[in-house]
Amino acid sequence: MNTKTTIIAVIAIIAAGFILGGVLGNQKEPIKMKPETPVSESYATITVQNGEVISQFTAGGTLHALDKIDVFAEVSGVLQSSVTPFKAGTRFQTGEVMIRIDDEVYRNSLLAEKSNLLNQVTQLLPDLELDFPERVEVWTRFLDEFDLQAPLKPLPDAADSRERNYIAARGLYSKYYSVKSMEATHDKYTIRAPYDGVVTESAINPGMLVRNGQMLGEFTRTGVYELGASVGIDRVDQLQVGDRVTLVSDDIAGEFTGTIERINGKIDQSSQTVMVYIVTRDERLKDGMYMTARMSTRPVGDAIRLAHELLIEDGKLYIIHNDSLRLQSVDVIANDNDQIIVTGLADGTMLLAEVVEDAYDGMPLYKAPGNSSMDMIEE
Repeated sequence: MNTKTTIIAVIAIIAAGFILGGVLGNQKEPIKMKPETPVSESYATITVQNGEVISQFTAGGTLHALDKIDVFAEVSGVLQSSVTPFKAGTRFQTGEVMIRIDDEVYRNSLLAEKSNLLNQVTQLLPDLELDFPERVEVWTRFLDEFDLQAPLKPLPDAADSRERNYIAARGLYSKYYSVKSMEATHDKYTIRAPYDGVVTESAINPGMLVRNGQMLGEFTRTGVYELGASVGIDRVDQLQVGDRVTLVSDDIAGEFTGTIERINGKIDQSSQTVMVYIVTRDERLKDGMYMTARMSTRPVGDAIRLAHELLIEDGKLYIIHNDSLRLQSVDVIANDNDQIIVTGLADGTMLLAEVVEDAYDGMPLYKAPGNSSMDMIEE
């Protein structure tokens, strides 16, 4: 290639560059770069559907026999032997003799007084024949049924005040009630079981002298126990007498049914709890056993159960309104372990189902295409 040809080629290239630059310079708008897609993160949501919600919680306590008595002697005498000894671990049925104290001396005194009463009634009959002949039959029947070995039967009722005064003047009423009092005292020489139970303590042996007022032992009813459980004041208002309770123990397999019998009206200031007393019946249970009570509150209407971690500030939750987060005040009815029961949310309200870091009131959200969750735009 000669010099002339080279020069022509260079000139052509330079001319083409000027032409291309002019064309690009005459365009109306500069070429724009495609913007970056906003980065977003998806979060699950909950749609509120209110209904009846029951709160369940547990409380522990120690079982105590519902009926337990200290047995005392109300008379003096020598303790007699019996087929069933009054010893710790011995069981007695209702009405069965537990302790018998020698009553021979007192019983003879009682019989003497009853004989005196019998004598007074016998002497009364001839006088009645003269003054109240129409009443002789009634008093004769009382006399015929009089038994020295049996408890006294009631005296005949006076027909009027004249007969009453007539009987009283002869000291019959005084003698009758004196004998009745002695009969009541005589009954105390024999101590019977007031209910089915077991002797849990014994402080006597046959042949020893028992004195009036001496403690003889302790008798405990079996099969019926009471559990005192401490319940927080935020839950106790949701319980009522008669509610059913489930009891469990680490020492005995199975579940036991109890009933709330009483709810104390006093608050323990140190623990801010109220004592709830639960009665249960089962022969397998023992006095002093530790048990756990599973209790359920009364149903709360128009409420929903949510994770406790969703609660923001003082009784507020984040709801989704117009594609943004909004703080909504709610009423927290109960704390149920790691959950809460709230009211105050309308059916259909959408809220976040998980904790969102750095969330704030008014934070914008948008609906992700083809996704039921809400996305949060990172600004």
